[in-house]
Amino acid sequence: MGAGGNPGGAGGGGGAAEFDDQCELNENITHKINEKFESNAVKKLVKTALGNQRVKQEYEVIKKRLKEGVNPIDIGKKSTRISSNKVLIKGAHGRYVVEISGNQVNVLGIGARGNAKNMNNFRDLMNEKYGLNLQY
Repeated sequence: MGAGGNPGGAGGGGGAAEFDDQCELNENITHKINEKFESNAVKKLVKTALGNQRVKQEYEVIKKRLKEGVNPIDIGKKSTRISSNKVLIKGAHGRYVVEISGNQVNVLGIGARGNAKNMNNFRDLMNEKYGLNLQY
């Protein structure tokens, strides 16, 4: 599993400092969490994923940590930057695409790892809607 290219050279050298700044949150203030599920297909995908109680519980913990200002790249062991302002948070039970915009965090999509069809739909919708290159 993984995301495609790493724009901005994150983790691999040049340009990483600028890239890091766009995905970091100020830990000294509370952040607003928005659920921006931009289509009925994404809403259905998220509803299915959150039908899994483990994903739902994990998502609540992730939202709390994001609200506290924890850098999304530090949530989950292998979370990955997937664009200049988006991060794929890799939880034990789910995958979460978030977008950092100032002091706001927009949750763009959620997929349940234990459901292959849901993960395929998650990958396809996130790639289509946001021009990402998620691969599973």
